[in-house]
Amino acid sequence: MGEPARAPQTEADARRDARQTLRAVMERAVEMQAEPPPKAPSRVVPAVAIILALASVYLWFGNPSWLRDPDLTPPPEYQDASVRWAVYVTSQRVEQYRIQHGKLPSSLMETGSTPDGIEYQRSADDHYQITGRNGTILISFSSGDDVKRLLGDHLDRLGFGRRASS
Repeated sequence: MGEPARAPQTEADARRDARQTLRAVMERAVEMQAEPPPKAPSRVVPAVAIILALASVYLWFGNPSWLRDPDLTPPPEYQDASVRWAVYVTSQRVEQYRIQHGKLPSSLMETGSTPDGIEYQRSADDHYQITGRNGTILISFSSGDDVKRLLGDHLDRLGFGRRASS
């Protein structure tokens, strides 16, 4: 048995077959170029995840000082100056009351001011003592004491002696 008989091809038929074959090859080449190459696994996402995880661990367990609320407790020098100022202002209110009414008030309520941590005691008709307390700080002022000694440079510590800069 032999091969089946083929019809003889003409040169035109051969060219047409060659063109069709070439066109099919070119179309397949274009299709292959249009297809995206298979994706390689990305290394960016795991790297970013690791960095974020490390940052979170640092912020959680490291408790950095720049992340915490600042300590707004005034220093002892400022607290001392504040108590001195409150004692001074209270003494001025008592003196103003004495000028207006001709006598010392029996309590601070009569002067219109009762600051926290300030105690007033009238020891005689013309003598009184004011005591200011803030934690461990205790300041005492008696009528007749020198106000300059009471205040000293403490007004500067409170910022009353400073000029505003422009």
